Amino acid sequence: MSKTKYVIYDNGDFHLFGEYEHHSGQNKYDADIVSTAFVNIYVSKEQPGVVLVECYGKSVSLNMSARPQDSKIIAKGLGLWDKYEDEPTRFHR
Repeated sequence: MSKTKYVIYDNGDFHLFGEYEHHSGQNKYDADIVSTAFVNIYVSKEQPGVVLVECYGKSVSLNMSARPQDSKIIAKGLGLWDKYEDEPTRFHR
């Protein structure tokens, strides 16, 4: 299984990309990178209908680690976070 990497910029934008690209090569925008590591996006086994975002690890090339708020930033950006309930969005089948 391939890993997904991410970077979060100081303007609030983020970028997801594949494991064969380097974190250090993602500084292509007019913003500075404030956080970068790896991300898993998956359906929760304990909460049916909930898609979770989990940031983890460290970028060796930029010497930065995942921050606690990164998962929420990416989940909100992907529309997987309920802004009214302040929790992951539940999708019904």
